[in-house]
Amino acid sequence: NTYLILFYLFLYDIMELVKKWVGARVVKGGGL
Repeated sequence: NTYLILFYLFLYDIMELVKKWVGARVVKGGGL
């Protein structure tokens, strides 16, 4: 199913963005 593939790509993209955002927060805040 094409929609399933698009959904997984979309989900993967979001996870990458979240990881970058969390990483930036940790670096700026000096921790959690």
